[in-house]
Amino acid sequence: MPDQIWCGSAAAMKEAVTQISDPRRIKGVAVTGMGNGRTAHRRGRPLALPMISWHCPPPNRKYEWWVNKVGAEKTFSIGGNTLWRFSTALRLLWMAEHEPEVLKRTHKWLADRGLPQLYALRQGGDRLHDGLLHLLFDQRKLDWSEEILALSDIDRRLLCDAYPSGTPLAR
Repeated sequence: MPDQIWCGSAAAMKEAVTQISDPRRIKGVAVTGMGNGRTAHRRGRPLALPMISWHCPPPNRKYEWWVNKVGAEKTFSIGGNTLWRFSTALRLLWMAEHEPEVLKRTHKWLADRGLPQLYALRQGGDRLHDGLLHLLFDQRKLDWSEEILALSDIDRRLLCDAYPSGTPLAR
């Protein structure tokens, strides 16, 4: 499925460019997605299919674990978000329990609007624009929360580097 999304998006961008009288005037292309899914990747190639969709119930079972272990108040005070049942952190916890071998082989976890991250990885980058829905982001430091990562036992290496919105992903 990630490859289908990638190929469809690339075809749509190519078609859009053919509609422009002078494509050399294009300064950049932005791509986003809707919803929150998971894709375990090794250098831009999916390791496990199908993707975990934002409405998939199994990872949602980790919600109660998160409430008891990390807490809604701490999550909000650090990340500025309420708990979302479809958050990346819950999917990572589910993967650690149910697909540990896939998680071991994972280079980066693409989530939240994974298509731009997939593009960046395929272009040689490890960048992320949307870390807020992960439940792991520190809104004050604008980086991943060491405290929440430690409480949840989620490996920082799985997360792309965080950059402000508008930062070019690849050139």
